[in-house]
Amino acid sequence: MIKMFFIGKDKRTMYLKELYEKESLVTEDLESANYVILPIPITKDGIHITGEDIIIDDIIKNFKNKKIISGGISSDIKRKFQINNIDYVDLMSLDEIAILNAIPTAEGAIARSMEETQKTIHGSNVLVLGFGRTGKILADKLKGLNANVFCEARSKKDIAHIKALGYNVVELENLNCFLSDMDIIYSTVPILILNEERLKLLKKDAVIIDIVSAPGSVDYIKAKELGIKAFLELGIPSKVAPKSAAEYLKETIDNLI
Repeated sequence: MIKMFFIGKDKRTMYLKELYEKESLVTEDLESANYVILPIPITKDGIHITGEDIIIDDIIKNFKNKKIISGGISSDIKRKFQINNIDYVDLMSLDEIAILNAIPTAEGAIARSMEETQKTIHGSNVLVLGFGRTGKILADKLKGLNANVFCEARSKKDIAHIKALGYNVVELENLNCFLSDMDIIYSTVPILILNEERLKLLKKDAVIIDIVSAPGSVDYIKAKELGIKAFLELGIPSKVAPKSAAEYLKETIDNLI
Protein backbone atom coordinates (compact mmCIF):
# COMPACT_ATOMS: atom_id res chain seq x y z
CA MET A 1 0.00 0.00 0.00
CA ILE A 2 1.30 3.46 -0.92
CA LYS A 3 1.99 5.78 2.00
CA MET A 4 3.66 9.14 1.44
CA PHE A 5 5.43 11.33 3.97
CA PHE A 6 6.09 14.96 2.99
CA ILE A 7 8.92 17.17 4.21
CA GLY A 8 8.92 20.82 3.12
CA LYS A 9 6.63 23.78 3.51
CA ASP A 10 7.06 25.63 0.22
CA LYS A 11 3.81 26.22 -1.63
CA ARG A 12 4.52 23.71 -4.39
CA THR A 13 5.14 20.91 -1.85
CA MET A 14 2.06 21.84 0.14
CA TYR A 15 -0.18 21.82 -2.94
CA LEU A 16 1.27 18.47 -3.95
CA LYS A 17 0.55 17.11 -0.49
CA GLU A 18 -3.05 18.33 -0.73
CA LEU A 19 -3.49 16.48 -4.03
CA TYR A 20 -2.35 13.22 -2.47
CA GLU A 21 -4.37 13.78 0.70
CA LYS A 22 -7.48 13.72 -1.49
CA GLU A 23 -6.45 10.19 -2.48
CA SER A 24 -5.77 9.22 1.16
CA LEU A 25 -2.12 8.42 0.41
CA VAL A 26 -0.47 10.75 2.94
CA THR A 27 0.77 9.65 6.35
CA GLU A 28 2.09 11.86 9.15
CA ASP A 29 4.28 9.02 10.38
CA LEU A 30 7.65 8.79 8.65
CA GLU A 31 8.23 5.25 9.87
CA SER A 32 5.10 3.92 8.17
CA ALA A 33 5.80 5.64 4.83
CA ASN A 34 7.29 3.88 1.84
CA TYR A 35 7.68 7.12 -0.15
CA VAL A 36 9.25 10.32 1.18
CA ILE A 37 8.62 13.47 -0.84
CA LEU A 38 11.25 16.16 -0.33
CA PRO A 39 11.44 19.74 -1.68
CA ILE A 40 12.95 20.81 -5.00
CA PRO A 41 15.82 21.51 -4.72
CA ILE A 42 16.35 19.08 -1.89
CA THR A 43 18.82 21.52 -0.30
CA LYS A 44 20.10 25.01 -1.05
CA ASP A 45 23.06 25.07 1.33
CA GLY A 46 24.14 21.44 1.04
CA ILE A 47 23.32 20.86 4.71
CA HIS A 48 19.66 21.53 5.50
CA ILE A 49 16.54 20.34 3.73
CA THR A 50 15.19 23.33 1.83
CA GLY A 51 12.98 25.51 4.01
CA GLU A 52 13.59 23.41 7.12
CA ASP A 53 15.98 23.36 10.08
CA ILE A 54 16.45 19.66 9.42
CA ILE A 55 20.03 18.58 8.69
CA ILE A 56 19.98 15.91 6.00
CA ASP A 57 22.80 13.89 7.58
CA ASP A 58 20.85 13.67 10.85
CA ILE A 59 17.83 11.93 9.34
CA ILE A 60 19.29 10.13 6.34
CA LYS A 61 19.27 6.83 8.27
CA ASN A 62 15.49 7.18 8.55
CA PHE A 63 15.18 7.00 4.76
CA LYS A 64 16.26 3.37 4.50
CA ASN A 65 13.69 1.01 2.96
CA LYS A 66 11.88 4.02 1.48
CA LYS A 67 11.92 5.65 -1.94
CA ILE A 68 13.02 9.27 -1.86
CA ILE A 69 11.44 11.55 -4.45
CA SER A 70 12.90 15.01 -4.87
CA GLY A 71 14.75 17.08 -7.45
CA GLY A 72 17.91 19.08 -7.90
CA ILE A 73 19.78 16.46 -5.88
CA SER A 74 23.47 17.34 -5.77
CA SER A 75 26.17 14.77 -6.48
CA ASP A 76 27.20 14.95 -2.81
CA ILE A 77 23.69 14.07 -1.58
CA LYS A 78 23.37 11.34 -4.20
CA ARG A 79 26.64 9.84 -2.97
CA LYS A 80 25.33 9.81 0.62
CA PHE A 81 22.14 8.10 -0.55
CA GLN A 82 24.16 5.47 -2.41
CA ILE A 83 26.47 4.83 0.56
CA ASN A 84 23.40 4.26 2.75
CA ASN A 85 21.64 2.13 0.10
CA ILE A 86 18.77 4.59 -0.18
CA ASP A 87 16.58 4.40 -3.26
CA TYR A 88 15.85 7.81 -4.83
CA VAL A 89 14.53 9.58 -7.90
CA ASP A 90 15.79 12.98 -9.02
CA LEU A 91 12.74 14.41 -10.78
CA MET A 92 14.71 17.20 -12.41
CA SER A 93 16.81 14.63 -14.27
CA LEU A 94 13.65 13.47 -16.05
CA ASP A 95 12.90 15.23 -19.33
CA GLU A 96 9.14 15.21 -18.85
CA ILE A 97 9.24 17.16 -15.58
CA ALA A 98 12.21 19.35 -16.47
CA ILE A 99 10.48 20.54 -19.64
CA LEU A 100 7.17 21.25 -17.89
CA ASN A 101 9.00 22.89 -15.00
CA ALA A 102 10.69 25.20 -17.48
CA ILE A 103 7.33 26.87 -18.23
CA PRO A 104 6.78 28.51 -14.82
CA THR A 105 10.54 29.07 -14.55
CA ALA A 106 10.55 31.08 -17.77
CA GLU A 107 7.43 33.03 -16.84
CA GLY A 108 8.80 33.81 -13.39
CA ALA A 109 12.17 34.90 -14.76
CA ILE A 110 10.49 37.32 -17.17
CA ALA A 111 8.25 38.68 -14.42
CA ARG A 112 11.28 39.23 -12.18
CA SER A 113 13.11 41.12 -14.92
CA MET A 114 10.06 43.33 -15.48
CA GLU A 115 10.22 44.35 -11.82
CA GLU A 116 13.85 45.42 -12.09
CA THR A 117 14.10 47.17 -15.44
CA GLN A 118 12.81 50.61 -16.37
CA LYS A 119 12.07 49.49 -19.94
CA THR A 120 9.46 47.30 -21.58
CA ILE A 121 10.43 43.84 -22.72
CA HIS A 122 8.99 44.90 -26.08
CA GLY A 123 11.88 46.25 -28.11
CA SER A 124 14.55 45.42 -25.53
CA ASN A 125 17.69 43.51 -26.40
CA VAL A 126 17.54 40.34 -24.32
CA LEU A 127 20.12 37.59 -24.14
CA VAL A 128 19.41 34.00 -23.14
CA LEU A 129 22.57 32.20 -22.06
CA GLY A 130 22.22 28.50 -22.79
CA PHE A 131 19.75 26.88 -25.18
CA GLY A 132 18.65 23.86 -23.21
CA ARG A 133 15.11 23.03 -22.10
CA THR A 134 14.57 26.23 -20.12
CA GLY A 135 16.48 28.41 -22.58
CA LYS A 136 14.28 27.32 -25.49
CA ILE A 137 11.02 28.05 -23.67
CA LEU A 138 12.34 31.34 -22.31
CA ALA A 139 13.40 32.52 -25.76
CA ASP A 140 10.00 31.62 -27.20
CA LYS A 141 8.12 33.59 -24.54
CA LEU A 142 10.42 36.59 -24.96
CA LYS A 143 9.87 36.53 -28.70
CA GLY A 144 6.12 36.56 -28.03
CA LEU A 145 6.66 39.80 -26.11
CA ASN A 146 8.41 41.30 -29.16
CA ALA A 147 11.85 41.45 -27.59
CA ASN A 148 14.97 41.37 -29.73
CA VAL A 149 16.06 37.89 -28.67
CA PHE A 150 19.70 36.82 -28.70
CA CYS A 151 20.56 33.21 -27.75
CA GLU A 152 23.95 31.87 -26.75
CA ALA A 153 24.89 28.27 -27.46
CA ARG A 154 27.93 26.08 -27.90
CA SER A 155 26.89 23.13 -30.04
CA LYS A 156 26.39 23.41 -33.78
CA LYS A 157 23.03 21.69 -33.39
CA ASP A 158 21.77 24.36 -30.97
CA ILE A 159 23.15 27.15 -33.12
CA ALA A 160 21.30 25.75 -36.12
CA HIS A 161 18.13 25.53 -34.02
CA ILE A 162 18.51 29.16 -32.94
CA LYS A 163 18.85 30.26 -36.55
CA ALA A 164 15.87 28.18 -37.63
CA LEU A 165 13.66 29.83 -34.99
CA GLY A 166 14.68 33.31 -36.06
CA TYR A 167 16.66 34.34 -33.00
CA ASN A 168 19.98 36.15 -33.11
CA VAL A 169 22.89 33.72 -32.70
CA VAL A 170 25.57 34.35 -30.09
CA GLU A 171 28.41 31.84 -30.06
CA LEU A 172 30.31 31.56 -26.80
CA GLU A 173 33.62 32.68 -28.27
CA ASN A 174 31.94 35.86 -29.50
CA LEU A 175 29.85 36.52 -26.39
CA ASN A 176 31.87 39.57 -25.29
CA CYS A 177 31.05 41.35 -28.54
CA PHE A 178 27.31 41.40 -27.70
CA LEU A 179 27.23 42.16 -23.99
CA SER A 180 27.38 45.96 -24.19
CA ASP A 181 24.13 46.05 -26.20
CA MET A 182 22.06 43.89 -23.83
CA ASP A 183 19.30 45.29 -21.64
CA ILE A 184 18.43 42.03 -19.88
CA ILE A 185 20.38 38.79 -19.57
CA TYR A 186 18.81 35.50 -18.50
CA SER A 187 21.31 32.81 -17.58
CA THR A 188 20.47 29.11 -17.71
CA VAL A 189 24.12 28.00 -17.78
CA PRO A 190 25.25 26.16 -14.60
CA ILE A 191 28.81 27.49 -14.67
CA LEU A 192 30.40 30.85 -13.92
CA ILE A 193 29.96 32.62 -17.24
CA LEU A 194 29.42 36.26 -16.27
CA ASN A 195 32.80 36.88 -14.67
CA GLU A 196 34.42 40.21 -13.84
CA GLU A 197 35.70 40.72 -17.39
CA ARG A 198 32.25 40.25 -18.91
CA LEU A 199 30.40 42.19 -16.22
CA LYS A 200 32.54 45.23 -17.00
CA LEU A 201 31.22 45.16 -20.57
CA LEU A 202 27.57 45.55 -19.51
CA LYS A 203 25.56 48.73 -19.39
CA LYS A 204 25.12 50.09 -15.87
CA ASP A 205 21.35 49.65 -16.08
CA ALA A 206 21.50 46.10 -17.41
CA VAL A 207 19.61 43.45 -15.43
CA ILE A 208 20.74 39.86 -14.95
CA ILE A 209 18.32 37.09 -13.96
CA ASP A 210 20.24 33.96 -13.01
CA ILE A 211 18.05 30.85 -12.84
CA VAL A 212 20.59 28.10 -12.27
CA SER A 213 21.39 26.31 -9.01
CA ALA A 214 23.50 28.03 -6.37
CA PRO A 215 26.14 29.45 -6.46
CA GLY A 216 24.88 30.60 -9.87
CA SER A 217 26.61 31.71 -13.05
CA VAL A 218 27.48 35.28 -12.03
CA ASP A 219 30.33 36.78 -10.01
CA TYR A 220 27.93 38.45 -7.58
CA ILE A 221 30.62 40.22 -5.58
CA LYS A 222 31.90 42.00 -8.71
CA ALA A 223 28.37 42.69 -9.94
CA LYS A 224 27.62 44.49 -6.68
CA GLU A 225 30.87 46.45 -6.87
CA LEU A 226 30.02 47.53 -10.43
CA GLY A 227 26.47 48.50 -9.48
CA ILE A 228 24.90 45.94 -11.82
CA LYS A 229 21.56 44.41 -10.86
CA ALA A 230 22.06 40.64 -10.73
CA PHE A 231 19.63 38.23 -9.08
CA LEU A 232 19.95 34.52 -8.35
CA GLU A 233 16.39 33.23 -8.55
CA LEU A 234 16.01 29.74 -7.09
CA GLY A 235 12.86 27.63 -7.01
CA ILE A 236 10.87 29.95 -9.27
CA PRO A 237 8.02 27.47 -9.99
CA SER A 238 7.16 27.13 -6.30
CA LYS A 239 7.02 30.93 -6.01
CA VAL A 240 5.09 31.99 -9.12
CA ALA A 241 2.97 28.97 -10.09
CA PRO A 242 2.95 26.45 -7.24
CA LYS A 243 -0.38 24.87 -8.23
CA SER A 244 0.69 24.20 -11.81
CA ALA A 245 4.10 23.01 -10.63
CA ALA A 246 2.46 20.61 -8.17
CA GLU A 247 0.19 19.21 -10.88
CA TYR A 248 3.20 18.59 -13.15
CA LEU A 249 5.00 16.81 -10.32
CA LYS A 250 2.00 14.65 -9.43
CA GLU A 251 1.59 13.43 -12.99
CA THR A 252 5.23 12.37 -13.12
CA ILE A 253 5.23 10.82 -9.63
CA ASP A 254 2.06 8.85 -10.45
CA ASN A 255 3.80 7.44 -13.52
CA LEU A 256 6.85 6.50 -11.46
CA ILE A 257 4.74 4.75 -8.83
